[in-house]
Amino acid sequence: MAHVEKNVVTDGVSGMFGDKIVFRKRPGGGTILSSRPSHHSVPPTEAQEGIQEKFLEAIVYAKSVMANPELKAAYKAAARPGVSAYALALGDYMKDPVIKEVVTKGYAGNPGDRIIIRAIDNFKITEVSVSITKADGTPIEEGIAMKNPTGITWTYTAMASNPELQGSKVEVSVTDTPGHVVTSTVTL
Repeated sequence: MAHVEKNVVTDGVSGMFGDKIVFRKRPGGGTILSSRPSHHSVPPTEAQEGIQEKFLEAIVYAKSVMANPELKAAYKAAARPGVSAYALALGDYMKDPVIKEVVTKGYAGNPGDRIIIRAIDNFKITEVSVSITKADGTPIEEGIAMKNPTGITWTYTAMASNPELQGSKVEVSVTDTPGHVVTSTVTL
């Protein structure tokens, strides 16, 4: 695929040339040349159908973002040059947040101990929650982690005492703007 910018011959051109080359205009300017897409008559696999379903949901989400002036402005402000707010919202829906690390070395089962969570998303994480249970599953505490100034780490400060630290579980849930939730569990 070739990208053409500031070319007198192709400036503003879009459509198909012959039956081999397709010209498309980029939202940020310039023209893209590519070969003609091929259409297969093979039915999609179950995995492909799942991806198609998620993509349709992403389109609905991106359209709802465009209808919400505040959310649209937030996506537009975060978009790289040449990427529209719609495209960023579409990509945000398609990609779940990622929990990179849950650091429990600062947690010894005492009130005031801290658990650090490192999580990323291609747009914005809206919430990081932490739940701590005993080895037998009995709840000890749960709450919301606070975002650190770096933007990729969050800190949860323990409120309850946990004298039976061995085998306890720390479950972290991260939520992004479209509402996707991913979890990670660490056994102490």
